[in-house]
Amino acid sequence: MSNSLESSFTKKFGLTVAMIGSREAISISSLKFTSFNFNFSLNLTKTISKIINIPFVLVKTASFSKSINYLENKKCDILPSLHKTEKRSDFANFSSSYFKIPYVLSTNNKISFIDDLSTLADVKIGITKGHRIINVLRKKYPKITFVEILDGSDGFSMVYKEKLFGYIDSTASTWYILQKNYSNELKISAKINFFTNLRIASIKEDVVLGKILNKAVLNIESDDVNNMLSKWTSVEYKNDINYKKIKIRP
Repeated sequence: MSNSLESSFTKKFGLTVAMIGSREAISISSLKFTSFNFNFSLNLTKTISKIINIPFVLVKTASFSKSINYLENKKCDILPSLHKTEKRSDFANFSSSYFKIPYVLSTNNKISFIDDLSTLADVKIGITKGHRIINVLRKKYPKITFVEILDGSDGFSMVYKEKLFGYIDSTASTWYILQKNYSNELKISAKINFFTNLRIASIKEDVVLGKILNKAVLNIESDDVNNMLSKWTSVEYKNDINYKKIKIRP
């Protein structure tokens, strides 16, 4: 990083990064992996920190929507994984996309494979509160009731307890949770025709920081991102006859 850019951060003790489930204001080197989202974001944050040679300090948030709120209200400098929308661009700068990832629907094992969500009616499907695809899903599938859930842990638990028909999340997060907690009870029953382009979001007013983070993202090799996701890149969903595999690719 050039001296002119680095001088912008000499007064900082470290850039603050909001993450769900992290402990309040703690160095990234002290943390253990607790979930897929936390695992991946922590790996990415460590990589970016090394590239730009600036320490990061993690700030605890309770949910995805809270993390976005932290960035909007300048309680943190960065969110490591966020999809760019017009509304979010009002309060954040976004790096180039470093990964494209699809969504899937998880249900109870008793449910057959679903080719098209439009075949469903009068069912409740959960999705994380604050997710940018909620309104799109409600318009596209008006016969389905989409319920905003605090986080994936609650969402999958509600499907298991049959309080929800299903829960929508990314392939990677879904595969991680199903294998860890519900390998015999829940399954991936449908692909959702929506994708998210993961980017690093930073506070709008700090244009220099945004430029630095974008350069860092461009310096990350696609193989490095694939390695971060290697444990979750093969996702299996069941139907009554056979198994199909979907691969997450950048």
